[in-house]
Amino acid sequence: MRLILAGLSFMFWTTVCLLFSIFILGSFWPGIAAIPGALILLVIALRKIKFMYGLWLVGTPTVFIYANNMLSSLPLLRVERAFLPLFFLNMLVGVSGRRITLKPLQTIEKAMLALLIISSISVVVASFGKSMEIVRQNAWFWLECLLMPYLAFYFARQQTWSERDVTLLFRWLLLAGLYLVVVGGLQLFLGMQFFYPKYLQPLLEYDGVTGVIEQRATGVFENPNEYGLVMTTLLVLVLFLFARCTDGMVRTLYLLVMAALLVGLAICKTRAPWAGAMAGLLIIYVGDRRVRWPLLAGAIIAVVGFLVALPYLISSGLLQFRILDFDPLYARLAAYTTALNMILHNPLTGLGFGPFTFAAAKPDYATTFGLIFSQYQAGVPHNEFLHMLVLLGLSGFVPFIVLLYWAFRLTSASTLRSGGAPSWQVEFAIYARAVLVGYVCTAMLVDVLFFHYFMMLMYFILGISASSFQPHYLDSRRSQPALPVAPST
Repeated sequence: MRLILAGLSFMFWTTVCLLFSIFILGSFWPGIAAIPGALILLVIALRKIKFMYGLWLVGTPTVFIYANNMLSSLPLLRVERAFLPLFFLNMLVGVSGRRITLKPLQTIEKAMLALLIISSISVVVASFGKSMEIVRQNAWFWLECLLMPYLAFYFARQQTWSERDVTLLFRWLLLAGLYLVVVGGLQLFLGMQFFYPKYLQPLLEYDGVTGVIEQRATGVFENPNEYGLVMTTLLVLVLFLFARCTDGMVRTLYLLVMAALLVGLAICKTRAPWAGAMAGLLIIYVGDRRVRWPLLAGAIIAVVGFLVALPYLISSGLLQFRILDFDPLYARLAAYTTALNMILHNPLTGLGFGPFTFAAAKPDYATTFGLIFSQYQAGVPHNEFLHMLVLLGLSGFVPFIVLLYWAFRLTSASTLRSGGAPSWQVEFAIYARAVLVGYVCTAMLVDVLFFHYFMMLMYFILGISASSFQPHYLDSRRSQPALPVAPST
């Protein structure tokens, strides 16, 4: 192992010196400045890995956007992707120096590994004979939508988290959430696109009925559904911090953050994340009685606010042409039928893993749903489970379901409590399950697979929840000694 590290170190420093020399000769100042910055990050990654994980999650939707705009001419290079080698290097150095011991793979991680292998084979098959652009799109779709989220879970689970670590991380994430609320508001009400990534196209939906362009808040994301899901996830995190906090001033600040995040969730103007948010908050309401009163108060305020805003909603057309619009339902029903047609013809291996697989195959498999014709269909099935079946068939769908099943089991508060997990982690399992349930409900209506930042964030949260989970926890109740029985008289 030490010989391997020595070889890697020699290759690393040789590459750094070579690149630095090339940048100096070419007077490429961004590259000259980037190399010392990368070395500083490397030192921090080797010593403060939790700080690097926090920077990864907080920076991806905020400061990394501006760095990525500068790197937009290099389509394969993104700052958040560059963090992965640092995380692996930290793990390699820690294991070789016997500073850390890797936890054995759990069933959920074995399902992730199986899904990664099956999907990678599918990517190769689907990309064979295609143009380099399609090959690149398929490869990066696999990297961002499967590999990076699953690695986020693995990295988080390998760490030993304390309540202080989690509180600090979540507070920084809430600051990022407030930034996203401001960005979404400026984008929606003032039309400002300065914050939007240059390498993504602004999302504007054309409403053929009214003949106007209807905007929804997307923040720094490509889709308002992802914006709403991120707002929902951060709302769950601030509820957890609120439940654990005893300082009155801090609890008031948390309430203000909740209000801001609810505004962000509202301006996404999208029903799928709203349904996911209600399902997740219901899990918290049932599981943690300490936050029931703010949830009830929030629900009452939301109803009153809706009634007050009802005249504006009617006059602006938002109620008729967005909230009560049934055209998206028609599109989903037609897309579901077409997706089922694809699955019936390709049940085992699917059509191939790629971002445009469904759209490319739709003309050959398009069908109708009763009187709903195929022209209503969009380029995706609008259902995560049907989409996975279309892309990978049963061979990939089975490990996907196993993965979700074990994610649900790993967020069992009662199992963690009986296994002796820390109290904060037992309580946090309720909130992690709320995020998971919100994801599943939203995935019934949209293709969450495309939302790579939300997927990273969700799986990292699940990894924190499962970091103290041990397989014997599932048998802890059965292994407890029986209570003594009084002798009969």
